[in-house]
Amino acid sequence: MLLCYVFQLDNTDIHLLYKSLVVLPQDKYDDIPPVEETSKAKSAEPDSLSQKLVGKEIETPKSISKIEETNTQETTPISIAQEPNGTYKVESQPFVLFTSEVNKNKYLAEGSNFTKAISALKITQLAKYITSDHAVLETLVSYECIWCMGIDLNTEKQILALKHKNILISPDIENLATVEEKKRMFSALKEFANLNMGLFTKI
Repeated sequence: MLLCYVFQLDNTDIHLLYKSLVVLPQDKYDDIPPVEETSKAKSAEPDSLSQKLVGKEIETPKSISKIEETNTQETTPISIAQEPNGTYKVESQPFVLFTSEVNKNKYLAEGSNFTKAISALKITQLAKYITSDHAVLETLVSYECIWCMGIDLNTEKQILALKHKNILISPDIENLATVEEKKRMFSALKEFANLNMGLFTKI
């Protein structure tokens, strides 16, 4: 009787018994655990991570929008509170010559005493600033130099009440009867012109 024993050899012991050995496919055994289960187990991890990442990406715009809303609510009242109060400054004007409408037409007529006086003093440019508009009375304080001529008593009192430091009030130059009146009027005008010649040359 012939007895046969079958032993399963470890791969590391084969080279001790045989120089070469051909192993048939059916005789192979696989100690490696199933790849499918491992891959499934590993593939499950990225899914959970991706879900976390997706969750963060969805939450990020919300958190930003909340911050922007908070900043808007905080800064809006501050900007209003810090807005400076408006300050208004009346623009300074160089010169004005105020009279009545009737006198204005007489003064600008050719050959008038007014034209002769300003020509003699070389201040003919002042004729461009003559006005009869009573609205000017509301802004007289904004003028550096004021000349009023041939105005009524009430208007004269109103202008003097302003206490302007550079003003001349003259009688109606076309109705001066005597030589003395004309001399007084011209002397005062000459002194006024000399004091303001620097300003007159710029206008």
